[in-house]
Amino acid sequence: MAPPDGNPQLVGVATWLWVSPAAWQPLTATASAGSVTTTTTPTKVVWDMGDGSTVTCDGPGTPYDPSSHAATTTCSYTWSTAGTFTVTATIYWSVTWAAAGAAGGGNLGVQAGPATEATVLALQAAPASSNAATVFSLQVAKTDADGVASLAAAGEASLVQLGAGS
Repeated sequence: MAPPDGNPQLVGVATWLWVSPAAWQPLTATASAGSVTTTTTPTKVVWDMGDGSTVTCDGPGTPYDPSSHAATTTCSYTWSTAGTFTVTATIYWSVTWAAAGAAGGGNLGVQAGPATEATVLALQAAPASSNAATVFSLQVAKTDADGVASLAAAGEASLVQLGAGS
């Protein structure tokens, strides 16, 4: 985990959100009874930020690359108050099925997968002067046995990644 435990997120600083690219893959399973095949495809991730706010991202988000100083993301959140928050990420899946030798198949709609949680500490901080650099970091503690939490911080953004396989 980077940064190490004990480093808080600062209020007013954008936090990048993304799930592991390994968790954002279509999954297919076949049952031997009648050769029924189901396919699930991730469609969105909903982040419950633990402060009453939610963020919906139509995709996995952009993993942060500390070597890319011009990087941007389409999935982020900025805490407006200090506190300790339990952040929950839930991937939603489009589920379809087909049966070998039978016409049809179908769409079971979009279903929520299991949620992954992390605890985030957000602190209010103010620079010593208007010319002072903003220094920040983020603490995430993994609380779900199936989830992985990892973090990084650089420039004016800090990051949260949740998902299996990272």
